[in-house]
Amino acid sequence: MIVSRLESVQQVAEVDELLAELEARRGILHGTLEIVAALETARGNHAAYDIARRSPRIRGLTLGRTDLIMDLRPEPSGEIHLMPYLMQRLVAVARALGVTPIGAWWRAPARGLLAPPDDTYHAARRGRAIGFAGSLCIDVNQVEPLNQGFTPDAAEAAAAQQLVTAYHAGVARGVAVVEQGDRLVDRGSATQALALLDLAAACAARDREKAEMAARPLLALP
Repeated sequence: MIVSRLESVQQVAEVDELLAELEARRGILHGTLEIVAALETARGNHAAYDIARRSPRIRGLTLGRTDLIMDLRPEPSGEIHLMPYLMQRLVAVARALGVTPIGAWWRAPARGLLAPPDDTYHAARRGRAIGFAGSLCIDVNQVEPLNQGFTPDAAEAAAAQQLVTAYHAGVARGVAVVEQGDRLVDRGSATQALALLDLAAACAARDREKAEMAARPLLALP
């Protein structure tokens, strides 16, 4: 469940109680219903850490660009000068608490959830680069470009594999930092490369599962 305009831990507690009551009335296992907290105001972003840790139901954090524009006021270009900071802060808070940072890096004049496929793809690529794990959308035409943007392509995976291979070869020689092309590869960069390879593998498994589901014959209803 996406809860918009969260600004305080008290609001989170109220939502948590309401969901618990709903689960009890409907016979749903307690804790099944999860929350994506939408931080859409300056106050909500200021309290992001406390909001995100208030309930174990919170499994994702996201920003709300439209309300932030009204709250913080845009530059003449249409951009919010604080947006890069707010996005990176949200990613850091989410990672610190073990929840999923959700979003993409839209740039003016793209209209976010109403943006065309090409703008959506590039927003997803930028979002993944700064740490977002996926994005919400409301238009069916945005689904595929979002999936593509958040999926490492073959060139990225190949480059990551080269870094990992070079690092392991260096470790085997007793070297902690090795040269790979024009960069130095240490444990941190090798760990990042492994994370990208894991993401690529997970995305490939997701695509195989979707293809298998699509290929299954539909069951005829009596």
